Amino acid sequence: MQGTGRQRRLTPTTPSSVLSRSPRTRARDRAWRGQPIPLRGILRGAMSQESTTPDLEERGQRLADAMNARDFDAALSYFAPNAVFESVGIGVFEGRAAIRAFLEDWNGAFEDYGLELQGVRDLGNDVAFAVLIQRGRLPGSNGWLQVRYGG
Repeated sequence: MQGTGRQRRLTPTTPSSVLSRSPRTRARDRAWRGQPIPLRGILRGAMSQESTTPDLEERGQRLADAMNARDFDAALSYFAPNAVFESVGIGVFEGRAAIRAFLEDWNGAFEDYGLELQGVRDLGNDVAFAVLIQRGRLPGSNGWLQVRYGG
């Protein structure tokens, strides 16, 4: 490994499936090994169909419904006044005003927009992990964009 002064030796006990993975995938797998088993399962996409926290699931669905209706007042009621919202590759938005501006800009870019909550888990310490599907159609387009993500 670079920077540690150690050379990695490939041995017959190293599974070929591990060797064929990209360096990024192998690094992610090493990071996952240090996580508690339930978090590792969630990060690998192994969420069961049944919610372990029905109230959290209901709140998440209400937030998705508010976003689908473009009711930003209702959507922002689920955020603490000092909330921090991070959209990877786009930016970090601190406080309700900044989050609202981002959500309005993002949602406004689409003629048709939909957010579907697929599952949510309470990880403890006021942290939740949700899996969502976001769909949108840009103005003047017949095609739909779709992304499935967790965060």
